[in-house]
Amino acid sequence: MCRIALVLCLMATAGCETVKMAVPEGLAEVSEELPISGRGGSTVKMGPYEITDIDRDVDVHLGGSVPGFAHAHTSGGYSYLLRGSGGERTGQCAVTGDKVGIAGLGATWGTLGCACQGSRSESSFKLPLGDGWQLRHGSMNRGELQVGGRALAVQVIAAVETGGRTYDFDEGRWKKGGSMPWKEPTGCHVDDAAGPVAGLELLPPGRIWLARSLESTERADMACLLSGILLYQP
Repeated sequence: MCRIALVLCLMATAGCETVKMAVPEGLAEVSEELPISGRGGSTVKMGPYEITDIDRDVDVHLGGSVPGFAHAHTSGGYSYLLRGSGGERTGQCAVTGDKVGIAGLGATWGTLGCACQGSRSESSFKLPLGDGWQLRHGSMNRGELQVGGRALAVQVIAAVETGGRTYDFDEGRWKKGGSMPWKEPTGCHVDDAAGPVAGLELLPPGRIWLARSLESTERADMACLLSGILLYQP
């Protein structure tokens, strides 16, 4: 609801112009952009892939699937299937959290961890969470992602583009005039040392970017992991 309210606020400011995630530099040039549709329904379409069998009541135990993932304080989880021409992958996500503060006045911080199975090697990620689904400045918005034996970095962003202006939470200002607070994530991008590998827009209806350099198995693994972020609900 917070994300929707902020989108409406920005639409009012921009004269009801389209609000989109500001695409990270270099991502579009090396990737194929795929549309997302059907969010909120039983089947979500993501380009050639389908996210089905979404179960938010399941008791998820990731075991050793996500390296370094703490299980002692698991507070929720969900599972899903990703179907495509490359076969089927099972995705499982779990959330850990600890409440900090005095006399109940504090914030919940934790970690979102997801793992996908069904390819030659298991893929997974872990991502720090802020208060609800708000971002924090700097490195606290960065996580680790494993695909095909490769270690990648996943970065949650809060950047929007509307009316010819771009606002980025990490910079705290409109890049082209004006000022507007924005701490709700609008998407994420995945990078390696050579540059962008994938991206996801959370603002509805949403988009996904998969680098053309990814092998077909890696593309499906990446789509499965990004599905876990897309399905996360604070």
